[in-house]
Amino acid sequence: MTVKTTAQMLQAFGTNLAETELPNNVQCTEELLCSHTEQHTNLKDELKLAVKQGAMLLTCIREPVSRSTTSRLSPDELENVATVERLLAQLDETERAFDQFWSKHHLKLEQCLQLRHFEQNFREVTLLHVS
Repeated sequence: MTVKTTAQMLQAFGTNLAETELPNNVQCTEELLCSHTEQHTNLKDELKLAVKQGAMLLTCIREPVSRSTTSRLSPDELENVATVERLLAQLDETERAFDQFWSKHHLKLEQCLQLRHFEQNFREVTLLHVS
């Protein structure tokens, strides 16, 4: 359930980023960059928490076997191990894709901010030159 919820949050964030129009001034661009960065950080924390919980669950399932060499996991426990391992692999893959997407989006926002600064400076120089 945690993996599903995390994936839904990432999907919603990705959709929001993809649909966001870039602002036309420096201040709004800076605010958008800060807002998106904060959201990204929060989602990365959620991903890390989900991975940590999955690893802890895996450890708990395997604990009886790690304590005793004669102990064996039941078929249900083996299935649970396989499921948690699969979900952890999905989380890892999701995190890599999210990092790539964020990197491109962040670069786009940074470039937009540079453009807005250039435009603002150009307007100021033009006004000084005309005056």
